[in-house]
Amino acid sequence: MMGPPHADQLADLTEEISGRLLSGEPFDAESYIARHPSCAGPIVDLLPTIHHLADLGRTLAHGRKRRGTGPAHSSFDEGPLS
Repeated sequence: MMGPPHADQLADLTEEISGRLLSGEPFDAESYIARHPSCAGPIVDLLPTIHHLADLGRTLAHGRKRRGTGPAHSSFDEGPLS
């Protein structure tokens, strides 16, 4: 089953937006929407999630740097199925 014709473009834009937010670069949603009108609706729908994931990524990266350890471990690593 094939996705919508703009699915690959949306995936690329999502990755680009996420990278910008993670690195702290400025991000202008209206500019992206104007340049990519076929993805406007999905971009608007995904932005809150992308922002939350970028915040989480920065938090985890900050925690690793502060502790000077490797990848952060989640509480899932210590559950009964580990």
